[in-house]
Amino acid sequence: PASEAEAVKTALPAEPIEIKVGDDLSKTLSKIRVKNSKLQVVDLSSIIDNKSSMIILVKPGCVFCESLLAIMNSQKIKTKPQIIIALDGAHANPEEFKAKRNKNKNINATWIYDFGNTFHNELSMSSFPRLLYLDKKQNVVENQIGLKLPEDKASLEGLEFPVILQKLSVGTVKWIQDL
Repeated sequence: PASEAEAVKTALPAEPIEIKVGDDLSKTLSKIRVKNSKLQVVDLSSIIDNKSSMIILVKPGCVFCESLLAIMNSQKIKTKPQIIIALDGAHANPEEFKAKRNKNKNINATWIYDFGNTFHNELSMSSFPRLLYLDKKQNVVENQIGLKLPEDKASLEGLEFPVILQKLSVGTVKWIQDL
């Protein structure tokens, strides 16, 4: 039998969904079922639970995702929105999901496993990391694709890639903390 990861579609829907600030995602999110940290199937809406939420989709091995998680794991960050970190079935199996969660225990977040790749299929979320900030009513406040760029992009010129990656990750974490 195919593994869960192999059984998941990775092609984008014929009509990709564009998520814009102000979009109401409550109807779509109410249909999403994920696995919690104990790998039990739950409704995503029960995790969001009428709280402002920052859903962060990450992919194991993605250098940008790994850098962001490393910064989040090394700092005791405090945020207004609850943090939900999601791995999907197309890029991680349940064991990889558990290993990633265990490696990043210091991050104050709810970890979910999108075993059916629903974020990808229902919301065209196909790049990583993806940071989706929702208000209490599940309206989009921010849809950040990739790490947050600094206002002063010229400050990155001439720097080595690892330094740029570190600066972008630190800046993204600061952005999350300032929400």
